Amino acid sequence: MLPSFEIVGFRTFAHLRIERLGRVNLIVGRNNVGKTNLLEALRLYSTPGRVEAIQTLLLDHDEVVLGEKSQPERNILPLAVEGLFFDRAPRSGELGEIRLGPMGDESIALRIQVRYVKRVRNGLEAGKEETVEIAENDLALHPDAFPSLLLLQGRTRATWTIEHLSKQLHAAGMPQGPPWVGFGKSGEEVAAKQWDAVALRDGEARVVQALQLIEPRIERITLVNRPWGEGRLVMARFRDRADPVPFKSLGDGMFRMYQIALAIEYARNIPEPRFLGWSRIKDEGNGRPEAMVLIDEIENGIHYTVLPDLWRFIFKVAKLHNLQVFATTHSWDCIEAFQKAAAEDEESEGVLIRLERKNDRIRAVVFDERELAIVTKGTIEVR
Repeated sequence: MLPSFEIVGFRTFAHLRIERLGRVNLIVGRNNVGKTNLLEALRLYSTPGRVEAIQTLLLDHDEVVLGEKSQPERNILPLAVEGLFFDRAPRSGELGEIRLGPMGDESIALRIQVRYVKRVRNGLEAGKEETVEIAENDLALHPDAFPSLLLLQGRTRATWTIEHLSKQLHAAGMPQGPPWVGFGKSGEEVAAKQWDAVALRDGEARVVQALQLIEPRIERITLVNRPWGEGRLVMARFRDRADPVPFKSLGDGMFRMYQIALAIEYARNIPEPRFLGWSRIKDEGNGRPEAMVLIDEIENGIHYTVLPDLWRFIFKVAKLHNLQVFATTHSWDCIEAFQKAAAEDEESEGVLIRLERKNDRIRAVVFDERELAIVTKGTIEVR
């Protein structure tokens, strides 16, 4: 489990230090303070060395250079990699570096830098080329040099040219990294694929139990091919009805609960990252890195009376599956419900992280369970 997290040079963060993390973490703060960006930093760190991870982060923000080089029909979209860097100003060397990882251990920090490279003929193999790095001071002598991203972690390194990132967009399928609960059509498609890994296993029953927090009459759910267009429909069977009911007829809150419960169950099926240094972050219980679940605006569509039971479910299953959960919210009801569930659970620690601006920089203020109880009892504003 990540004990802490530090971000340097990523999106809205010049330098953010979160000195303490729990098993279940709730992130709060005003609009445009970086709550979603924090989830994205965790997503990038937990998916080291994957081209698809960078592409997903850029495409989710429409970070594409429009113009004649953009050829969507050929799956070519020039990506604006500057969107990953603080102040959108990536430069060669340390000034343009992104650094992500637990505090106090540089050996497993993920670092991303801008470098310039060019292709030269390999004198040992006819017709072969290799990529060599060009020093920043020598760029004027090499007008054919082009930018690339250099990823470093410990002694491991990988170089991705911007051309490679733009021309080989990942094929449709499961997004790389920890389960991400977001919004929109893509969320429906991801949930359908996650269901295939959970159905007919013990996790299916827990997903149904989560749905019963909103609608106790639900007995089971299933997915069927959509009679029109592409994709699949989520259908629910009620104990007092003969025919299944489309999930969309049950409201946004029901589907949101389905996404959250399904993501938590699916997270334990994600294979351990094989590139870079995550293998050094061990859990003392079973010796494997803990998986993550990332939930943006967890309360969206869910009635405030359901939130305490939702948080109890999350604490219980996160411990069961050895997961670390990160979620964002704007809701005071959600904060109060989180505090109640955290106080009731004696095994898993809940931590509230408040992001705030100070002197044009963003900092994190961490509240543990004892401090959070004081905050909620005194109705001290922390959102």
